[in-house]
Amino acid sequence: MITDKKVALFFLGSIMILLIFFVGIDSVYGGFIFVVLLLGVYVVMMEVEVDEKKLIGKKDLKRRVSTRLSVIKQKDDNFSLPIFLDYAQMLFLKTYYSCPDKEKVSKIKPFFSYDLKKLKQTVYSQVVVEKAEITDIKSTGGKCNIAVNFSAYFAAKYKQDMFHCRAEEEWLFSRQANAVSSVPNGFGVLRCSKCGRYLDFDNPGKCTHCGAEQNFENGQWVVSDIKRKQIKRLFPEKELITYRPEKGTSDPSLITDNIKTKEQDFFKIQNYKLMSFRDFENRIAKEYFVKIYNNFSSGQWNSTRHLIYENTWQNIKFMLSEYHRYGYKRIIDNLEVTKTETVNYEKDNFYQTLTVRIFAECYDYVVNYETGIIGGSNRQKRYFSQYWTFLSCIGFTGKITDTELCPSCGKKVGDIDNSGICPYCMNRVNDGNFSWVLYSITEDEDYFG
Repeated sequence: MITDKKVALFFLGSIMILLIFFVGIDSVYGGFIFVVLLLGVYVVMMEVEVDEKKLIGKKDLKRRVSTRLSVIKQKDDNFSLPIFLDYAQMLFLKTYYSCPDKEKVSKIKPFFSYDLKKLKQTVYSQVVVEKAEITDIKSTGGKCNIAVNFSAYFAAKYKQDMFHCRAEEEWLFSRQANAVSSVPNGFGVLRCSKCGRYLDFDNPGKCTHCGAEQNFENGQWVVSDIKRKQIKRLFPEKELITYRPEKGTSDPSLITDNIKTKEQDFFKIQNYKLMSFRDFENRIAKEYFVKIYNNFSSGQWNSTRHLIYENTWQNIKFMLSEYHRYGYKRIIDNLEVTKTETVNYEKDNFYQTLTVRIFAECYDYVVNYETGIIGGSNRQKRYFSQYWTFLSCIGFTGKITDTELCPSCGKKVGDIDNSGICPYCMNRVNDGNFSWVLYSITEDEDYFG
């Protein structure tokens, strides 16, 4: 695989040969140059080897997780990965926002076999889940255990000071190995493991519709362990204006195995609305990418809400509010998509996800309303790529050709209020049940197929 570091290694070697040629290996300067550049080549070689070992390890982990997810789906026809991850993120957020309020904690306690008293009794705010990823699946002793790695941002109050932090935690979700999920019924709410109805928290731990207890014995996923793996203090006013070099933009796309077979699966269930991955890239991925980025730059938060999955939209909204809070504005000018490539497609009995790597260029900079440009550049273009994953239900019936319309009723959406519900048809428009929504954005260096 050709990477940025391998390119650097090539140039270092070329420079070494040229300098030694002109200076002479026998001279004092020639020997010094030789030793310095040799050390440089060695360091880059070690970094390349470490990077490739990490990539191989991550890809092996992905294959193992994928294989074990297939086993769960064979035993449980109703299991849906997007639904599970939505549940995991909701529980994560509810837990952080509940601490240390005893009444709030009592309402989420049925979903934990883990002792919630072990959590730090700190007031948290501005909690954002940046990434939720399954890292392991094991079935032992009649239990099915799924480990989920969360990368999250939050503000924590300590004494009278507020600290902004980014943390990495691993939560273990467990349920009976032979349990069967209830039929999925949308995103954004906790549901009963038996009847699938919205769970009323007025009577903690018991469904008010069917009377089932929400616990391990009745097939609910419960949190059995929590490990904080890493925590780092942040300084948002600096983080927002820091532009780091792009990583991995020149790396080959990480395309899943048997992509052609998956394209045939994709075609069969699209009801002739989308004929191929290329058709999806042109009609969905590019259109969403440009519109979402342009609206991010203009600050029109709600006008693309119907195109973005709720959790992802909340993350984007939070980022925009942070720029506003510090008197900054991030501007993206002359955005152009230069290339798209579908790298993965997954489906279960209810939902489908499709991941497209999108290459683009633009002027990307941050403006302080008082002092002008404080980060990025309006003269030198930024070349970058990202992996965008899109979600929709199987057999969706909405419109896909006009990003201005509600995907459910087809009327012009405009700005949707905080409920995320279309004012005409009263449907939540960004849960993937009516058309495609942007499910997640992954940077090159974080995507492993």
